[in-house]
Amino acid sequence: MLQSVSFPVAGSEVLAILHIPAGDAAGAIVVLPDRGMTYEHPDILLTCNALADAGVGALRFDWRTARPTLDDAVGDVVAALRLLKAHPALPGAIGVAGFGFGAAAAAVAAGRDSRVKVGVLVRAPAEVDGSRRPLVEVPRTRARILIVRGEAPDDADRYVPVLSQARVAHRVIEYDRRDRLVREIASWAKEGFSPT
Repeated sequence: MLQSVSFPVAGSEVLAILHIPAGDAAGAIVVLPDRGMTYEHPDILLTCNALADAGVGALRFDWRTARPTLDDAVGDVVAALRLLKAHPALPGAIGVAGFGFGAAAAAVAAGRDSRVKVGVLVRAPAEVDGSRRPLVEVPRTRARILIVRGEAPDDADRYVPVLSQARVAHRVIEYDRRDRLVREIASWAKEGFSPT
């Protein structure tokens, strides 16, 4: 089921679409676009659909500005996580997933919020606008992190040593086909939200 929702950030309302699973949800994930990508991009839309099909809620939205700073993006993510945590149709278990710039924001948010149980970083840059905060903050996370290497060379391998050193549970996969990617993300999320 799709539900139009909104959440307040810095004096404005961000409009979003929430994908609610048909049965009981295991948890819910904020799915974050890259800069220049909209919440209707096939990677975002298919990921949200796959999550909902796997029993995980998914929230998608556009950034408040066309070229957000990392601070602005993290503010958006924090507000979106607050909405998921409080939503009556969701169990309160939360996660973050992002593509490109969105993955950098997801890495920072996962490092700052100990309630985040699942993280997915697709083609995550190690540095954003001259800041290495994604690499500095993600090792603080308690979440299980899925790192997805892009088809072209990217910074995915820079995340592995910092997560390993911090003993953060993680796995690395290659982005080769969109259908495989969305299945892997959904599987990772469902497993991460399952009781241990």
